[in-house]
Amino acid sequence: MCKHQETQIRNRLTSLESYLGSADPELEESYRRQIKQVKSALRDLQQKPRPTPVTVADINRVHHFLENLEDEWSKLSSGLRNRLLKLLVERVEIVHQRGHIQATVVWKIGFRQKIDIEWEAGCSAKEWHWTNEQDELLRTLWPTSTNERLRAAFPERNWRGIVSRARKLGLARKVRLYPPRWKTWTADDDAKLTELYVKEIPVDVIAAELGRSISSIVGRAHLLKINRPRQARFLKRKLDWEVLNFYGLEEASPLAPPI
Repeated sequence: MCKHQETQIRNRLTSLESYLGSADPELEESYRRQIKQVKSALRDLQQKPRPTPVTVADINRVHHFLENLEDEWSKLSSGLRNRLLKLLVERVEIVHQRGHIQATVVWKIGFRQKIDIEWEAGCSAKEWHWTNEQDELLRTLWPTSTNERLRAAFPERNWRGIVSRARKLGLARKVRLYPPRWKTWTADDDAKLTELYVKEIPVDVIAAELGRSISSIVGRAHLLKINRPRQARFLKRKLDWEVLNFYGLEEASPLAPPI
């Protein structure tokens, strides 16, 4: 690439020098100014470090990497993985249905490969919608049932969603949402909280581990001045997925020219 650029710049320089000797002083000065700029660009290009030549050791490392790709891939940073994929993959075509994805990888060598992936799909908006039957059940249970009874009645919903729906329906509780006596924090509880809170563990999981509410966990951590790492504060849901089929290579048909 550098040689090609250098050739282009030299050709440009030769062309400009051939125009020298003009009777127009302003035009002559313009040519000399452009020649100076081109010579500066040529000098900058020549001072750039040349790429290191490929050695036999480099080729052997690539062979080892490809032969042990499954183990070596996990050792690469995400940035290096993306760079490598950009070198090998032309594009990926996705066709997805609920819980199933068919990905077609188009390789730059002119082949395409299909991959069937099954993943745990989340609930759709329709499924999260409260039905009339669920609202009636919540109206019956909410006033006097315990938290455990309510969770058991709506296993597909979290506690926050149940409380939110009850408030929207204007329902009132006749039993306490929390135990009548607060559970005292012990030194062991504080030590366990300090250990778990700095890890990438969801707060609701920590709450279940310590047998406390989410607000209690967050409040105690704030009191103890336990700083939660940024990556733990913005946890993303991890998808459980499995590759069902990995088909062989097929010759890719060229893209149709744009109209």
